[in-house]
Amino acid sequence: MRTIMLLTVILFAAHFTGRAAAAGESPRPGLRVKEGIRHVVVRGTPREMGRALGALFRDEVRAYITKEWVEPFRRGMGERWPEIERLLARVTLMCPEEAIEECRGIAEACDLPERDVVYASLIGDIVEAEGEARIVEGRHKMAKEAGERKPAESGAPARKGCSNVAVWGQAARDGETYHFHNFDWSKDFGLQNRYVVISYHPTGGLPYTVVGWPGTVYTCSGMNGAGISVGMVGHKGVFSDLDGVPMGLVIKKVLARATRLRDAADLIAATPRTIPVNYVIASGREGAACAVETNSRQVAFFFPGDGREQLADYSVKSECTVCRSDDDFHPDLRNTQTTSGGDFERPGPESPVGSRTHQHYVGMMEFVRRNFGRIDAQIMIDGARDAALKGYNLHSAVFCNSRLEMRLAVARGLVDACRRKYVTFTRDEMFGAAAPPVGNGGRETGNGDEEY
Repeated sequence: MRTIMLLTVILFAAHFTGRAAAAGESPRPGLRVKEGIRHVVVRGTPREMGRALGALFRDEVRAYITKEWVEPFRRGMGERWPEIERLLARVTLMCPEEAIEECRGIAEACDLPERDVVYASLIGDIVEAEGEARIVEGRHKMAKEAGERKPAESGAPARKGCSNVAVWGQAARDGETYHFHNFDWSKDFGLQNRYVVISYHPTGGLPYTVVGWPGTVYTCSGMNGAGISVGMVGHKGVFSDLDGVPMGLVIKKVLARATRLRDAADLIAATPRTIPVNYVIASGREGAACAVETNSRQVAFFFPGDGREQLADYSVKSECTVCRSDDDFHPDLRNTQTTSGGDFERPGPESPVGSRTHQHYVGMMEFVRRNFGRIDAQIMIDGARDAALKGYNLHSAVFCNSRLEMRLAVARGLVDACRRKYVTFTRDEMFGAAAPPVGNGGRETGNGDEEY
């Protein structure tokens, strides 16, 4: 039975042509490399798409799970691993079924235990909470046992500085909706060398594209065929509960289901959450964007025109703009942060003014104000480059939501993404006929007239 299944997977992968779709066509399933960045289009049920991805990246996935990610984490946790495994078993039951089905397909194609493939997608938030040192420790143990040298490390201190900016309407030269997201994290685990852009075309569902890695369904950035893009910024706070759906799977759930900002925000609010995360979500169809601030217990929405962001005296006002670094603006959520001088034991939220994270936010907002009214894709790339945390910038994505385009740069080795070329992925390449241009509806939106 296993032989028949593997033969089916191989034949399924063999029909992939890798040829780019012509204008107006649906993109053909398969793998191609565009200017150094891998791009895969998969179709079918979640399990079928997982099998296709597993067949294409079988050796890479096996090495990733057994040598670089899951097994080192298991070894690094030592005596605490049984506790973590019980947690992972509970979290698996909370995750979207389509994500678990995709993991099953990957496991089948790669001849790996289903459990380990699922864990590869679930442990990211645990690593964030426990500290990357757990994986490093595990890798060192494995290298010593094998008589190998310790894996090379960058030697850089663990710092994060992800950034999110969305503009639309009057802020943009052409009235389009733009959104950039920088994912800044450690280069010590080689994630920067394993990037793949995956365009999912689920049977009967909404097509969506993620910036991700083979062997995991976790993602930090993406856009769907309805023109919804999502980016994240993780931060530190007292309300963090690992008994929830990992942030990367929350983003994937939003991309697979949301067609409006309100849909996206409600999906995040309704999902059991783990670590504190700020999301920026942009919509080409609505010509607007919003922010969603979260921790494991609380959520706050910031929709265009509601004025909530300006209630914080450390916010920078700019029309048709949403921007997030680490700092929360809702007083209840800011009060729970330990980021940028937050102290939960003291009454009331502390101002982040003067902190590195607040300076990061102010720098991004000053970029928007300097370029207000003339922002286009190239200016957004310039802004993303300026905002990236140097030494940690793993990928930098610039979305044009109204045109369903993505410009993406990925790091390689120790070279930051922001220092490399931004490669354009078009609507036809990612979505094709499955997603007609969404446009901006002829509106300069974001003035508070919409109902959210």
